[in-house]
Amino acid sequence: MNDKNIITIEELELKKKEKKKQLEHDSIIFYAMVALGIFNCHFIDVTTKSTLQKQAISIIDNAYEYIKNDSSTEEINYKLVNSFRKLGMTKDTQKEKRVIDIAKKNSIEYIQDLQDLQDSKNDNISEEYIKEKAIKKLRISFSRHMQSITLMEFYRLYLEELARWKRSTAKIPRKAHIPLYGRTFLIKTGMLNVPHTIDQIETHLPCKGLLPTQLFGCQCSMVLVTVSEEVYETFIKNMFRR
Repeated sequence: MNDKNIITIEELELKKKEKKKQLEHDSIIFYAMVALGIFNCHFIDVTTKSTLQKQAISIIDNAYEYIKNDSSTEEINYKLVNSFRKLGMTKDTQKEKRVIDIAKKNSIEYIQDLQDLQDSKNDNISEEYIKEKAIKKLRISFSRHMQSITLMEFYRLYLEELARWKRSTAKIPRKAHIPLYGRTFLIKTGMLNVPHTIDQIETHLPCKGLLPTQLFGCQCSMVLVTVSEEVYETFIKNMFRR
């Protein structure tokens, strides 16, 4: 590669060391991905859901005791917050509170769904189905929160740099985002003129336009323009082999 703006594989180790000094984390997602100028929504989603599977099951299994702040709640919260820290969350009281709030909200909704099932006397739906649905929903909520944390860190680190919008990994991509694939934008500004409403924004950032995953349900990704396609694809393949 002759373009001096393209990062070669040989330069990746140096870039990791430089960015590590700016990071407050030592985790797979932040150190190995964000430090290289890569924000891959699918990787965050899969890693978070896998890491927090046991915590999600434990929370739903203990939903009644959990929302009443039973003696087991403190231990569950400790393991939950610790898992998020391993993924890259800083020791931040507000972020920790948000994680616990997500767990409690989903627990309350699960209990309400069970009550609704009992009241409806619907034999076609089992309590086990309601439970599996609640676990899945909680894992999705955790994943979205981790994506938000990662996005904010990416924004902070690369404010003045250009990025390329990467295609969505959703089964049904947003039609409005398809024309954005491959386009470049300044991270501080975001992609301008993307149709959306205020209530669709899940991660609020001080940019005029939009960044991938800012909108609820968006599963697009981005990468700095200084990271070649070869390096990007190699990195993603290696990460999913871990």
